[in-house]
Amino acid sequence: MERGLATIAAQYDRLTVSSFAGVVTMAFQEYAGPERRRDARVQRSFVVPFRLRDGRGVTVLSSGEARVHDLSASGMCLALPGPLTHAPKQLLEDRARVECHLPIEDQDIWLNGRTVWISHAGHERSGTGNAGCCLGLVFEKNPLVRAAMDRLLGFHPVPTSQSREQLAALLEVSHLLTSSLDQEHLLQLILDTVSRLFRADGSSLLLVDPHSGELVFWLPFGPGSEKLKEVRLRSGQGIAGLVAKERRPIMVNDVQHDPRFYSDIDTLTGFKTRSILAAPLLDGERLVGVIEVLNTNKEKRFVQEDLELISAFAAHASVALRNARLFSTMQEEKTYLQNEVEERYRILIGESSIMQEAIRMARKAAATPVTVLLLGESGVGKEIFARSIHAWSARARKPFRAVNCVALSEHLLESELFGHERGAFTGAVQQKKGLFEQANGGTLFLDEIGDMKPELQAKLLRVLQDHTFERVGGTHPIHVDVRIIAATNQDLEAAVRAGKFRKDLFYRLNVVTITLSPLRERKEDIPALANLFLQRYNRELKRSLAMGPEALELLQQYNWPGNVRELENVIERAVVLAGEPTIRPKDIALGVSCTPSEPSASPEDLPFHDSLEAHKKAVIEAAIAKASGRKHMAARSLGLNPTYLSRLCRQLGID
Repeated sequence: MERGLATIAAQYDRLTVSSFAGVVTMAFQEYAGPERRRDARVQRSFVVPFRLRDGRGVTVLSSGEARVHDLSASGMCLALPGPLTHAPKQLLEDRARVECHLPIEDQDIWLNGRTVWISHAGHERSGTGNAGCCLGLVFEKNPLVRAAMDRLLGFHPVPTSQSREQLAALLEVSHLLTSSLDQEHLLQLILDTVSRLFRADGSSLLLVDPHSGELVFWLPFGPGSEKLKEVRLRSGQGIAGLVAKERRPIMVNDVQHDPRFYSDIDTLTGFKTRSILAAPLLDGERLVGVIEVLNTNKEKRFVQEDLELISAFAAHASVALRNARLFSTMQEEKTYLQNEVEERYRILIGESSIMQEAIRMARKAAATPVTVLLLGESGVGKEIFARSIHAWSARARKPFRAVNCVALSEHLLESELFGHERGAFTGAVQQKKGLFEQANGGTLFLDEIGDMKPELQAKLLRVLQDHTFERVGGTHPIHVDVRIIAATNQDLEAAVRAGKFRKDLFYRLNVVTITLSPLRERKEDIPALANLFLQRYNRELKRSLAMGPEALELLQQYNWPGNVRELENVIERAVVLAGEPTIRPKDIALGVSCTPSEPSASPEDLPFHDSLEAHKKAVIEAAIAKASGRKHMAARSLGLNPTYLSRLCRQLGID
């Protein structure tokens, strides 16, 4: 640490390690002279008589003369000529009092303050060769003293080290620029800070137009700033254009005699430019813009130290601006994705009585924290119901997380749900939070829970019972508050009887059960759903198609083994391929015969489980045949994970 401080100190006015450590310490204490870089009056240093008393103000612990630094209306740093005779820890705990005699004009004032920090090392500005110490003081509130201090701050001018102030300014600038992620606020902050830093009459921030490559005045600051918004500079035009072209800072103290100066801007704004200090804003190799400062009010003109300072400032500003832009982009993408998700899952449309009843039950369940079990064939919209229940509940502002229990292997699913500790297994290079932790306070949707392995069923049961679990490889219990919504297309009661699903877990899940009917049993919902999907894909694909009556009739005749998901895919394809303003039957591509099945051949005539198996097998075989035997293409058309499709094929005996 001291080696690092020594390196920095060597570059800034040959500060000693101890004195630079004192400066850094001050930045994190209760009093740090925060005004000293904002008000020119506080750059003062002088010797005063002082008395150090105990916390009660009775016993005098030390007295003599000391040097005041970083004086402001709220506090100061007092450099004592020698070491303390009392333990610093005790002085701080007692909040020892310090009295200083301040001869202000004809007044005799003793200023009272409390000690809030102590630096033990000698201070180079104390003016002594002895190893002294520095006390940070906070003044006791007194209107008369504050008025006297205000007069004193303008009475004792003492010069300060330029390089030290530049270092302090850069530390402050770095903190300011990293404190804001709002792009508009950051741009204004950059201009305000650079104007104050160089005591300038005006400043401007020019950003590169990504389309034309020209420099555009963005938030100009100072006289005539509004008119500058109309100006665009080409690369190499004027001082700012030259900075952009050569990508190096430029300092000009007499612009009227410099041929590079673009005087038309002064003519437009009525502002008379005397001197310019400008630096490029670079994000790696990419030019972001140029920042310029006009007409310093300092006694001297711009000097080499100013050129170095604005270069360092521009580097800080470039990084801060890049971070703000990335944050803004992420926020926009987050908003877009949230809107897309809300739009995609806002399809709880049901004209049929059975759908209306399911929605009514879902709304009632949403008002309570109970576990919900959704039953129905694949593609009927179980995840849509789960998201709607979450959106209608008091947990709507908390996370919603979803996982397909059949799409992952047993070990991957365990890690996905419960997370893992670093080193828990090969490849676990860092700690990972599982979906239960991510969904804390919100909802976790477990799709296809009927396929969950018995070992994971036991761990899930524990979470449902006492809301605690351990990460994979972990030993400490983690408590979560998560509502579980589970879904399956299987008959869980039959699975319980067959010993494939835990009875106690089934009872925990089966608190509120909502059965979602297949689309073939609620064909009155087809027109509304088809119109919703048509509007969505018209908007996404920038088309304006209408649904023809013949096409709609064809949709209502079909049995929809793939349910709502299949209907959505059919509408999307029709919007893509339709060559006329109206979708016609020729644009509708269905996976199986569009002719209603004969009663004798209808799977509905089979027992319940046989009917489901027959439907699954028919749909999958048709999809594989349509994809010329390529199962991954068939999985995509069915909206299934390829691994899940392969498992279904094995279960159904499909080659």
